[in-house]
Amino acid sequence: MTVTDGTRETPALPAITLGLALLAPVVAGCGDGLLGEDGIESLTGFDDLSLPQEPAWVVRWILEDDLVDGPAMEIDLDEVFPSYSESEGTWYNYINYVEVSTPPLTAPPPEALRSGPDYSFALGIPMLLDDLDGDGDHDTPTEEEPGELWGVTPESAYLYIEGDIDRFVDEQPVVPERWYEKEEEPLFLSEGLNHTWVNLELLGSWDWVEEWFDEEWEEDDWEMDEGPEDLDLLAPDHPDVITTDHDEAFRVAVAQVVDSSFHGGVRAFLGEAWTAWFWDPDWEDEE
Repeated sequence: MTVTDGTRETPALPAITLGLALLAPVVAGCGDGLLGEDGIESLTGFDDLSLPQEPAWVVRWILEDDLVDGPAMEIDLDEVFPSYSESEGTWYNYINYVEVSTPPLTAPPPEALRSGPDYSFALGIPMLLDDLDGDGDHDTPTEEEPGELWGVTPESAYLYIEGDIDRFVDEQPVVPERWYEKEEEPLFLSEGLNHTWVNLELLGSWDWVEEWFDEEWEEDDWEMDEGPEDLDLLAPDHPDVITTDHDEAFRVAVAQVVDSSFHGGVRAFLGEAWTAWFWDPDWEDEE
């Protein structure tokens, strides 16, 4: 989206470096100075015995002022694919991330839809939970407590759209199509449930965009101009998921790694970062 008053465009996004710290191997260096067995958990957030034992997906649907958590969808352990990395000069391997078969999801819950005259949409963030206390429930994280959150999907999110997709793209930080090296044809957003790829650098600017909108943006001084070519927070992904090594699987980064790598920590990733970028248009004025 480009916001302008005729003479001024939005300032360029600040340079931030999330890097691929959420997804790349966590390696402290090489040689004798590396962490030993006792230090591996503090380096990665977990050790090589910490795979989820009772995993389940819960999709968190992001509203403008609220959150809606869908039901827990249990996962067989053979649908969890760990990736191991080995640090040079050490005897141990550790889990870098896991890939997990995608949730059996076809639509958001009705209360998660943001509805307007031209389009309705819902934004869903998959969370991988583990039944740590063995009570049969999977407790979702809150602002105060982490619950039983095991990890999140830094590169993947769900986007559900009904109605005028062109207008939706004009008003939200989404691109309608994207080419991938693995595909012979471009991928397009469509009505219904879309798998999308997440631009982590843009998502990490959530505090900047909130500050700019709150302090510098006068509603009477701007108008929507073009689609968000430079604000492509989400782009289409294939249902088989282009960004993973296993078909129909999401890559999951452990929550502790996200918490230390993403601005605002994992709590921002599961709520605040998304609410900063996706907003409800002023639909009331058009009704």
